[in-house]
Amino acid sequence: MHSFVEIGLALSLLYAAVGIVFAVAFQVRGLGVVDSAARHAGWFFCALITPGVIALWPFLARRWLVVLQNSGKATEAAVFISPEALGRLHQRAWWVILFVAPIILVTALIFRPSERSLPELPAVLAPAARH
Repeated sequence: MHSFVEIGLALSLLYAAVGIVFAVAFQVRGLGVVDSAARHAGWFFCALITPGVIALWPFLARRWLVVLQNSGKATEAAVFISPEALGRLHQRAWWVILFVAPIILVTALIFRPSERSLPELPAVLAPAARH
């Protein structure tokens, strides 16, 4: 079971690392291309959107590629998802969260370490004995 958790953590770290590299490239070159209103955005705006860019980098990469395929112009033709499709996507995401979150919680409770498997704390860190 530990290898499954280690693989999950490694994949999460890889996703975040790619997201960080993408965020730097996107904010330097792609932000103004994808959204002309953000072309002259300041450093505060860029810092504010950085966590979202890191988390959503596959969607933003797709958007950037669509805009570049349309001669570098963000037009209505470059919009790749309609509001109705976005609403359906959000509804599906909530259903996934509704079913996946309890599974993750139950799995964490089942595989949590018992008190016997935890190492002993040094005397300095151990809680004081109650009298």
